[in-house]
Amino acid sequence: MAGFPPKKNTAFTFHTALVSQADTDIFKTSPTLAAGDITVSIDGGNYANIGTLPTQIQSSGVLPVALTAAEMNGDVISVKFVDASGAEWQDQLVTIITDAYQISDIETLTDGIEADTTEILTRLPDATAGAAGGLFIAGANAATSITTALTANITGNLSGSVGSVVTDTAILPDSVATDGTRPTPNQALLMILRLLTEKGVVGATMTVYKEDGTTPSMTFTLNDATSPSAITRAS
Repeated sequence: MAGFPPKKNTAFTFHTALVSQADTDIFKTSPTLAAGDITVSIDGGNYANIGTLPTQIQSSGVLPVALTAAEMNGDVISVKFVDASGAEWQDQLVTIITDAYQISDIETLTDGIEADTTEILTRLPDATAGAAGGLFIAGANAATSITTALTANITGNLSGSVGSVVTDTAILPDSVATDGTRPTPNQALLMILRLLTEKGVVGATMTVYKEDGTTPSMTFTLNDATSPSAITRAS
């Protein structure tokens, strides 16, 4: 499967058909193709013959044009069709815009982030209900697990500030921890939320945006622009 969008420096196949010179209302079936008929240009460079001329599918005139990774190693790939003999089919140009990542790559990165987040959450100690006025994490006065407390007081009449935590509608402050520092709980929650919902990847840089989808919040560096396996906080 070729994937979408076409990936830079990765083999790619597209299908096309050539318009007949004899009747411009139809595609040319069984077109005669020879060296020099199909050429490729990478990022505005000189046109050169493609490595493999296509063979039509059955007698449909549809041509699967297979480009190698080297022929796709650019941001803009132009494939030109010119009948060298000048007698069978019309000239044609196909332009391909490549990207460093495909949808499947981004999904893989997102899955990895979600897995890491889940692992972090499993390592956190269980929250337990303490004395009135707050929550204690494994505190000396912890008595009943928060799950039990919520179950026993599902109507919302919880001791201390547990009820306010459950029903709190306050918006998280627009603040994330700086690189290399530990976040507050609110900062950690906001960072995870933004990381999972608002981000873009260009080359080896992944930018995480604020809720408006345009204002940068954090940046990360990928260890490889083509096949990343790790990310590092940059800012």
